[in-house]
Amino acid sequence: MLRPTEVLTNCMNQLPVLNCDDCGACCLHVGNPPGYGGHVDGKGNWVWLTASLEDSERLQSMPAALQEELRRNKDRGLADQPCHWFDLATRQCVHYDQRPEACRMFEVGEDDCVSLRKHHGIENHR
Repeated sequence: MLRPTEVLTNCMNQLPVLNCDDCGACCLHVGNPPGYGGHVDGKGNWVWLTASLEDSERLQSMPAALQEELRRNKDRGLADQPCHWFDLATRQCVHYDQRPEACRMFEVGEDDCVSLRKHHGIENHR
């Protein structure tokens, strides 16, 4: 027979995910912020490749230092490691206002969110 605290814990884990506080599961496997990529063309010039018009506009308005950071980290690609904008200590994006469209569209509590939380052993937060 389950003790009352075990019943409460089981119920809490079945409630829907309502926020991202202390999570970051979606950031733990992307390497670079998704949607902000680029390469050096045949003339030696950097060419940005973005996933959306919104990302392109956001990228153009970014401070030059932040654009340079993206260029320096381009080789991380979509490696299975934390996004370099994700602060593991605070579990938050350090450039939240500049995050790409893919991050903005990722919905808290959707199937991918819940699956990534389970994969990384992150409890539901309410």
